[in-house]
Amino acid sequence: MRQLLVTGGTGFIGQALVRHLLERGYQIYVWTRHAQRWQAKNSAQLHYFSDLDSLPEALDLYGVINLAGESLDAKRWNAKQKQILIDSRVKTTEQLTHWLIHRQATLKVWVNGSAVGWYGPQSDQPLDENSAPVESFSHQLCKQWEEAAAKATQCSERLVLVRIGIVLEADGGPLAAMLLPYRLGLGGKLGSGEQVWSWIHRLDLIRLIEWSLEHSNISGPVNAAAPQALPQADFARALAKTLRRPCFAHMPTGIAKLMLGEFAEEILLKGQRAVPSKVNTAGFEFKFPELRAALNAILT
Repeated sequence: MRQLLVTGGTGFIGQALVRHLLERGYQIYVWTRHAQRWQAKNSAQLHYFSDLDSLPEALDLYGVINLAGESLDAKRWNAKQKQILIDSRVKTTEQLTHWLIHRQATLKVWVNGSAVGWYGPQSDQPLDENSAPVESFSHQLCKQWEEAAAKATQCSERLVLVRIGIVLEADGGPLAAMLLPYRLGLGGKLGSGEQVWSWIHRLDLIRLIEWSLEHSNISGPVNAAAPQALPQADFARALAKTLRRPCFAHMPTGIAKLMLGEFAEEILLKGQRAVPSKVNTAGFEFKFPELRAALNAILT
């Protein structure tokens, strides 16, 4: 039974990922600040802990999945919040790599979270894993996270940097926040609507992470985004059509910036067309390569 250490295992992605991997026969240890609360809600097959040193000495970890980090939309961005976003990713990663190196662990694989924001806002330019970034806060955030994860090569045979697009599922994440206004007929364009959104169904993300664990030829940056990235206006029309609602509303750029600040300016009103070249070449198959199929699976 392969043993995995997971951070971010109590979040929107992490909870579903942990359940999936348990069903696939992995033994999971989740590092979280609220171990007792989560352990009480779950079976003995899932192990939660708050202190790395409380892990069994005999633990022989196959790999690490490191997804921990403050949500980008948790609070309005200012200098203090930006530092929290960075620290929640970088410091957790540094603490974990230091502990494993000190313990002289030898992992087969380390899968680290990142985001397509690594590339910065680049309009409609196709971006594969070899594309250069443009400067932005989202690039700096992902860059520092990936640099911290690079230290894992001292204790792991492989390092996979999963650059994740907008993750879609109804029980959390951006889609859950969109559902009420769209159901009220208030869906529509944000700003110009031309900004490209790279997205992925949560199940495909989970499958891709599992696939990265098991395929030894995969390493380095991996774009975790469906092949069909599309402009936000097209995304809005697809979501409204799935919900059988109109799509006439429009939030002008100035109002979006006023309401949501720099988060809106950089994440919602700008975008990037991330192309999953590496996994496509290696043979990974998306269950939901097209948006309408993904939304239908989630919402109908």
